Amino acid sequence: MTPAPSALFLIGGRCSGKSTVGAVLARLLALPLRDTDLMVEEEAGRDITAVVREEGWPGFRRRESRALARAAQAGGVVACGGGIVLAEENRVLMRASGLVFYLAAPVQSLCERMAGSKNLSARPSLTGIDPLAEIAAVMAEREALYRGCAHHVLDATRTAEQTARAVALIRHRAGADQNIFKVEML
Repeated sequence: MTPAPSALFLIGGRCSGKSTVGAVLARLLALPLRDTDLMVEEEAGRDITAVVREEGWPGFRRRESRALARAAQAGGVVACGGGIVLAEENRVLMRASGLVFYLAAPVQSLCERMAGSKNLSARPSLTGIDPLAEIAAVMAEREALYRGCAHHVLDATRTAEQTARAVALIRHRAGADQNIFKVEML
């Protein structure tokens, strides 16, 4: 049997559930969870809003790429920042280092999730426009990048548990240890 991919990368737009699904998936598979946004904050010693304010988006993106490289090398479940796909070297690294899952959801669903998000103010603007209006513009720009990078596209409107089980099943079929857990068909 082929060894399991060393990393499971979750990509997608803001509020697509990458961190939430990542936490469920990591628990389900007993793997470490690495969140590139949290890794950037740890390395910088400040939150993303402060990093962007002080270093601009280019500075944040450099830090994000370094965090991704560390996460890819360490393996496990990797919840990626929404813009991680903007750099070609990040897309290449993820595809070469494991399985990449695009958590896809309609813009309307992402907007509803963002509107209900408690940490809306903690998310720095990408464009300077209203955060909810921003989602449609950003997703139009990134949709092809997400799809082009992903090995698998999953419906992110399902529950985090359902989405995590779908990722686990795909991982299992890719050659993971058969005794990790029992997958129920979704």
